[in-house]
Amino acid sequence: MNPEPDIEEAIQALGRGDHVGARIAISGMNPAASGHGAIIDAVHYAATELENDEEITQATWNGLADALIGSDLDGLVDSVRP
Repeated sequence: MNPEPDIEEAIQALGRGDHVGARIAISGMNPAASGHGAIIDAVHYAATELENDEEITQATWNGLADALIGSDLDGLVDSVRP
């Protein structure tokens, strides 16, 4: 299974301000099995920040972007962040 569509949907959901959608998108991913633990953790952190503070800080967006460096999704965060 290619996890990138799930990760892409999660990042896009965060860009729309949809913390629930972001969590749903990655809910079936196993961090240990997928090798994407850092990305999954970053999505969960951003979703929690969005839920609690109604926004995602630039530092958190930067963390998401850093977690995607070197992947096919590199640059996705910059295309969806406000």
